[in-house]
Amino acid sequence: MPQSPSTLAGVARVDVTVVDGLRVRSWHHRWGPTDFPACSHAEVEASWVIDGSVEYQFDTTRMRVAAGQGMVLPARLRHATRLSPGARAGSAWLSDEWVTSVAAAMGRHIPARPTLLLNASVLIQLGVLLEGEAEEASAGRALSARALATTLAVALLRAAPQTTGGPVSADPRIRAVLRLIETRYAEALTVDDLARAAGVSRFHMSRLFRDELGMSPYQYLLRIRLERARELIATGQRVTDAALSVGFSDLGRFARAFRTRYGHNPREIATQAHGSLFA
Repeated sequence: MPQSPSTLAGVARVDVTVVDGLRVRSWHHRWGPTDFPACSHAEVEASWVIDGSVEYQFDTTRMRVAAGQGMVLPARLRHATRLSPGARAGSAWLSDEWVTSVAAAMGRHIPARPTLLLNASVLIQLGVLLEGEAEEASAGRALSARALATTLAVALLRAAPQTTGGPVSADPRIRAVLRLIETRYAEALTVDDLARAAGVSRFHMSRLFRDELGMSPYQYLLRIRLERARELIATGQRVTDAALSVGFSDLGRFARAFRTRYGHNPREIATQAHGSLFA
């Protein structure tokens, strides 16, 4: 049955697990603003806003989702949420395995970072249909919900920008390693961490990874860190802050790796970003 948490009575209109791997929640918020404490989910979250706005907080970064827009959150990303007065919004939580299998079939990958969808019209339409299935326990509900959830996964993967050259693996063990790297690249990941994610030995994981992607897990981790640092610098963040935030503790090593990958110094990107921001 649809539920409304007692502490949020009158805020959540629907909050129910429709089928295994799919949970749907919708909001029609007449009060506010309402803040929800920081949390993380084991699933990929797709959210949409029909009226008002929803604000997400990730560490020191805030992202506002306005009416007609949506958001894709990777699994296990810690975030806090604020609903504006009058907000009408919804979220669907899809199992990581479900979305990953759809992504592999499409030759795409799940965004490793929170992604704002500026035009979420398709997402909103699918979300409203899912809300209807969540509210009505009609015949064929599970079949319909699974089909809609798969279509929702396709829609969010189409809408979300893809990292250039981002690999997609058919091997679930390597997909697990890729997901760990792409979501926790800033942490001090070890070969043992990656092997545990794959469920095989260190040697076997490294061999599988190299055979599949043509590079070592460490080389891929380094590439992800450099790509993320470049994005941060290009949007105006200081080089030192960008390097530290993606997991580099040695700034000299960061500068050398950046120059090797991109052919120029990170400060050149910073200078260009500064000029574009203040032009």
